[in-house]
Amino acid sequence: MTEWYYADRQGQQCGPVQSQELLALRNAGQIGLDTLVWRNGMANWQAFSTVANEVLPPPSETASPMQGMSMYEMATPAATAPVEAAPAPTPVAAPVAGGSYSMYETAAPVAQTNDPYAAPRATISATNALPVLGGHVVDAGFWKRVAAYMIDGLLLGVAGYAIQLPLLLAIGFGAGMSNKPDFGAGTVIILLLAYLLPIAMQMTYYAWFHSGERQATLGKRAIGIKVTGMQGERISFARGVGRYFGLMLSGLPLGIGFIMAAFTERKQALHDMVASTYVVDQWAYTDHPDRQDETLGTLTKVIIGIGIALFALFFLAMCAAIALPALNGR
Repeated sequence: MTEWYYADRQGQQCGPVQSQELLALRNAGQIGLDTLVWRNGMANWQAFSTVANEVLPPPSETASPMQGMSMYEMATPAATAPVEAAPAPTPVAAPVAGGSYSMYETAAPVAQTNDPYAAPRATISATNALPVLGGHVVDAGFWKRVAAYMIDGLLLGVAGYAIQLPLLLAIGFGAGMSNKPDFGAGTVIILLLAYLLPIAMQMTYYAWFHSGERQATLGKRAIGIKVTGMQGERISFARGVGRYFGLMLSGLPLGIGFIMAAFTERKQALHDMVASTYVVDQWAYTDHPDRQDETLGTLTKVIIGIGIALFALFFLAMCAAIALPALNGR
């Protein structure tokens, strides 16, 4: 008999159970069509709806009430008396404290086993988060992403200047002391550090936070969005690094790659396509999709408003800088 493992609503791995027990749990409503299940031989966890035909009893078992039913009829709990559910298997890890689930809570670690055929872990943890498949997903949209980038850009700009200024001042101080420009090896190294260190800092910032538990930089957290893989999964640090360098492609030419996020079907920018990522609401692919916000949100509107005001002031200042010399020359 095939042994199955499944993930309960708290993200805990349960099992093993036989096929008929798994079917009984479905008929009793204890697991749903989007419940993740696994058996030996499967590369990854899959939604129950994709393997429902495997759980059906063979046609020779004519006494089965499921005979002749399609996988969709079988997967929906019957209105009449359902098959009596088998006792729910004991989870291999304790539920999340408080009995509730949120996208930031983690489950207790699963007891390790030496069995080489043990099922992949089904716990929500800092290193292996299971996305909740199915349901409506709210994509972040262009303006929310702009607001998040403005916040991150301000933070990274301040940090970058804090790194660059001491190095550039050191070069200027050395040139002042010698009364002539110094283009020696030491100066070249300091210049390289002044420009490469901020890039390394930005790369680490984006890759670290996007691959972290909350899948979002500080700016994205403030706006309420996050970065996911194509199936809602958490991306790796290396993939986050690749996505950062994809940002450079999006900026060439004239930021067209960024503007693409306003017009593509899933609001993907060019660097999202390169890294195979989505930017979605922070509650997408969780047990609480109803908490997703399809509006811009107050903070996004405030940040965009400030950005427009600053751009207008800058534009007016540039116009004044061009016009005043011409007026003074009359």
